[in-house]
This record gives sequence, structure tokens and C-alpha cells, in this order.
Amino acid sequence: MIYDPCALAQPGAPCTRLRGMRWLHAATTVGDSNLHNDVYQTVGTHGDELANHHDMGPYGEGYSPEKFFCYMCAFFELPASPVSEGSSSAPSNTQAFPEHLVWRPPADERLRAFSRVDAARGEADIVLRLRPSESLFAVPAGDAGSGCDGQLVQDRLGPELRQRLDEPSRVWVNTVEPVREMGLGSAFPMAFALSENGAQVVDAVRDIDGSLLSLGDQLCTTDADCRWGRCENGFCVARARTGSPDAFGYVPVASRVAGGVFVVGGAHPSTQLPTGEIWFTPASGDSWQLVATGSYLPEKVLAATYSYATNELFVLDEVSGSNARLVAVRAYDGATRTLGSWSRQQAWNRHWLATDLDGAVLLASSNSSGGEYAIARLDARSQTLKLDGIERGPRELLLPPVVDAAGYTLALSGLPDWPAEVVVAENSLHILAGSNVRGDVAVLDAAAGPVLSDGAEAVVGHGARVFGAVRADSVRLRHGAAVAGDIGYNEIWQHGQAHVVGTLHSPLALPLSIALPAMPAINACSAPVVVSSETQQTLAPGAYGPVILKAGKPNSPTVLTLDGGEYAFASLRLRRHTRLECAAACEVWIAGRLRAYRNSYIGPAEDSATLVSSVHLYVAGANGPCGTLHGIPKSARIGRNSTVRARIFAPNGTLWLRQGTSATGTFIARDVRLGMGVSVRKDERDVVRVRKRGLDLDPALLANLGAQL
Repeated sequence: MIYDPCALAQPGAPCTRLRGMRWLHAATTVGDSNLHNDVYQTVGTHGDELANHHDMGPYGEGYSPEKFFCYMCAFFELPASPVSEGSSSAPSNTQAFPEHLVWRPPADERLRAFSRVDAARGEADIVLRLRPSESLFAVPAGDAGSGCDGQLVQDRLGPELRQRLDEPSRVWVNTVEPVREMGLGSAFPMAFALSENGAQVVDAVRDIDGSLLSLGDQLCTTDADCRWGRCENGFCVARARTGSPDAFGYVPVASRVAGGVFVVGGAHPSTQLPTGEIWFTPASGDSWQLVATGSYLPEKVLAATYSYATNELFVLDEVSGSNARLVAVRAYDGATRTLGSWSRQQAWNRHWLATDLDGAVLLASSNSSGGEYAIARLDARSQTLKLDGIERGPRELLLPPVVDAAGYTLALSGLPDWPAEVVVAENSLHILAGSNVRGDVAVLDAAAGPVLSDGAEAVVGHGARVFGAVRADSVRLRHGAAVAGDIGYNEIWQHGQAHVVGTLHSPLALPLSIALPAMPAINACSAPVVVSSETQQTLAPGAYGPVILKAGKPNSPTVLTLDGGEYAFASLRLRRHTRLECAAACEVWIAGRLRAYRNSYIGPAEDSATLVSSVHLYVAGANGPCGTLHGIPKSARIGRNSTVRARIFAPNGTLWLRQGTSATGTFIARDVRLGMGVSVRKDERDVVRVRKRGLDLDPALLANLGAQL
């Protein structure tokens, strides 16, 4: 086994850029079957191949040198809302962010082609997207600070799978069992994708010869070639299922032992009321079965998982508005037993259930605003709520705990510097018709004067959708508006067919405890910078006067590239078809206003590794001459059909994202207006990977269960 010194971040070591695999070394022209096992052994290369070495592969089948890249932890950009691993923070299917997959190693070491170089025996890998907007996937490697924190694996994902992971309407769920040989064994899919309403299982992911493939990546001649689907035009496709559930905000659970997929809870699309239903479909079946649970009806489902120790589905839901309830449901006959109930604090806003190696159940929760997590371990066989203790730690838990044969992997957030919300307004927020917001939104305090629209601090317009929580003194939901998360308010108006999947919480204590960035002192009195039409220019850090990018053309934009660092501009204006790009992390301090015309771009340079979260624009200018709410021009205005991949802070006026704009980042202003058809999503969260052989369970913390779970 040859380990690349570059991949393992060995200081000063030469790089081969070849992934750690078994390589056959020929000592003579005939060949000597000597396998290298020395760590940090340096080998030469001939182009893309090892000198006098050949990649044996997992089966000794040939030559396939592969690259291994190092990334700092911050290169993993995880959205604010997590996804499922046999359980989910409800409502899972409305939080359509790029998903994660969990690869679990087989017992046969020869079949571990997907595994990382530094993986322990039996250790699972989490497959994450590096950036929300790119089809680059990697697995976190090592612990925080190890120097090498990621291995690119997009070449190990089938092209159809990479494409399907981009579809926001799919709800992905990983199987819950810690070992892939459990239940129906290694041939059983590692993950499934469901339709947004839970009616169909639309995909199944398997590990085939070291690659993760969706159904559409698998060739076939007959249906027999597609055990988990059917054959159509030479490719496997999903089977259509009958008798299906129809729910919004359900929690999916996939189990090798149960042999299929559960859809737990959710709300009726028309009535918004909990369905109170649990559905099951065999992975190789073509119909859904309603699990008859008698008088037990799940309400707002927070999380669920399946334990092979008792062959029961464990469901955590919220009842009576603020109480958590844990119930075990026997899958084959629907018999239930209530394990316990406790009062919970709303600050603990994300919940997961996971299955431990011995069949015990892990209850995990995360406090986004407080930046902490808690994990408790439950004896699944006990007839009552028997917990071993609670592990509590700093930082937000971003994904469900991953349990495998070697221990536990926790994906924790990096240190926060901007709010966890995607949009924060100090005075008022208006989301216009047809817009989509993926992440939480908040208005800090009750308005002391006029607001943007309809006499409410937060207005969600006709047909607009918020895939997250809403918090404001007063909230107005127009006809057809939908909010997937909870709403905290003191006054609320719901018009027509407005949908709320989460829970309504009132009263709401104000002002909200959300820390905002500090506005730097700006000195920008130097000469102006004017970038001529259809030209490209770079700019070093420093203080400048007004910066103007003259209009370009669709195929020949005007480009200003910032080298990275701190910039002070008197004002910033981008005409049509222009691009402001950061080649490295940059902070742009604007003493006046920001004005970007239609079809403009602000964000990382296309060919750079710069993160969305490291592009910051601070806008000090106010609205118009007097700084009033309706004064023009606005403090910060982004023109129609533009793209923003940055964090923007405009505390003295209005941030206006106009019609058709696509924005990824964090957006904070005194007032925020999102135009018609605008798409806004939260930028990445830095992922810190923590690997543990065991949990640090403290029984003393059980005395105040509701304060952390």
C-alpha cells in the first residue's frame, strides 16, 4: 500500500498525486510480486503512472491511477440544513439542499476500493458536495487540523447519480444499519431517493466495483438485471409504486433489516394537518403498505430510525406544541409502546435518531443559535426510557451521527462569524411572489416605523416558499405561501391556501439573539477605478475611489478580479453583463452604495477554490439622500437575473435582490426585499470532522433531558 506524502500532508515531502492503493512493483522485467507497505514511501512517476509499478486494483484487474487531493476543512461547504441518514430533522423533504451519502465498507477487504487512505478498518465515509453549486464530491478525511481533510470522489460516483443529487425535489435517505452485511446484505442499496411527496421511490444507490451508482448508471437487458428497479431502454429505472402516501415534510427511514423504506408522518398538502400515518414499501416491491398503529398517530415528526435489536421503528415527534414523545412501532404488526415524553426547548431545533452497533438508539440534537450538540444513548430493548447518559459538546451538529464498526463520526460546524440564518433583517423583510428561500429567515425586532409591505415585519408573498423557519414580531403569509419550518411570532395572518408545515410559536421574545457582523471603518478617498467594456482587470488589496465596471456582452463580460484581501471602495457599480470575482478570500468595504445591473455576477472566481462564505461585502450607504425606507437609490441593489455568491451586510438601508436573481450566501440589511422568482439559499457551513471510538456519556446530564434533547 503506497501512501502519497502530499495526500497525507507530510511537510516537505514530494507529491505523486496518486491515491493510496495496492501497487505491484516489478523488480525485474519479469516482475516480482512485492507489495509496498511502507508509509510515506516516495515513488517516481512516468506521466500519470508510477515508475515500474502497476495498480493492481481491488481485484488485480488493471491500471487505474487515481488522484488524491488535500483540502482544508473549510473547503467542505455544507448547507445550513442537514439531510437524512435513516432519520431526519423534519421537515426533511422540504429542505432540498445538496445531499450526503454514507458509504459503508464491506467485510471483504479486497472490495474496499472506495475507502479513504486513512480510514480505519470498518470505518464509513460521508460523501459531501464541496460547494453547493458544483458537482465536486469528496469525503472528509482525518480530524480537524490533521492537514489533509478531504479526498475527491466524484470519479467514484456514477454520472447519473451526480446529476440526480442536484435535483432538489428528491429526498435522499441512507440505510440505518452500521454494517452493510446486516439484513439483506451488501447487495442491498446504501441509499434511496424518494419523490417530494413520498409517493415514489425514484432511485437506489449501490456500491458496485468501488463506485456508487444510481439505477440510471446500471446497464441491463432484462428486469432480472435490476433487482431494485426495472429495465427500460437498456438502463435500470425505478419501479412505479401504488397505494402510496402523499405528505409534505415527512421523515424517511431506510433499513436493510426491514428490507425497505418507511415514510413517517408529514402533513397533508391540502389541509396542512399531520397525516398521522406510517407507510412501508419493500425495496424490491411495487406497492406501499400502511402500517396500522391503532390509536397512536404520529404528530410533528422530528426524527425516526429502525433498530434491528427489536425490529421496531423508533419515532420522535412533537406533541402539544412543546413536548417531545418517543414511541417504538413494531414494523410487522404496528404494535406500539411509548417509551417516554418530556418538555423540550425550541432552541434545540434539529433532531436525529440513529442506530448504534448493538441495536441501541442514539438521540441526537443540535442547537443552531447556541452552537452546541447533545447525543443520548437509549436501550432499545427497555420498556421504558432507559438512557445511559448524554454527551454534550460545543459546535453545531450538521449531520446525523454516523455509526460504523469502528466507532462514530460527527460532522460539526466550524466557528461561526455570521448568523446561521440565510436572511436577517433588522426592520422588515418582504419575500415577493414565486420566490424560494432555502434556510431560516428572521427580523430582529419590532419595527419602530414603516415596513416594506402589508404592515408586517415579515411578509411571504403569493406562492413563495421558505424551506426553513421564520421569526418576526408579525408575519403575513399571502395566498399559496408555504413555510416548511416553524414560525415564531407575536401576530400572524394567513391568507387563502397558505401552508405551514412546522409549528407556530407565540409569544416571541424580542429582540432576537442573533449576532451580526461589525461594520468596519471605511476610508476610500483614492482615485476611481473604471474597467472598460469587455475587458478584464485585476486589483490588488487597498483603498480606492468609486469602482465602475462598464457594460459587457453575454459572451464577452467585463471582469474585475480581486486578488484577495481587504478592499475599500467609495462605491461599487456593475453594469450589465459584468463580473466582480474574488480569486481568494476577500472583504469589500463600500462607503457608499452597491448597485449591480441585470445579468451581473458577484462571487468567487470560477477557476479558484474560494468559498462563497469567504466573499464579504460590507455596504455602509443609506437609501436615497435621507436614508428613509422608500428612499432611492437603495443601499444595495442587485439587478434582474443576476447571480450572487457572497455574504452581504447593509445595515443602513435596503438590500434589494431583483426579479430572477439567484443568490447563495448570507444576506443582512436593515430591510430586505426579495423580488419575484428570486432563489436564495444559505451558503456553506465549515465542516469539522470528529472521529470517536466511543461516546462520552455523562449520566448526570439526564436530570435535565428537555434542556438538550
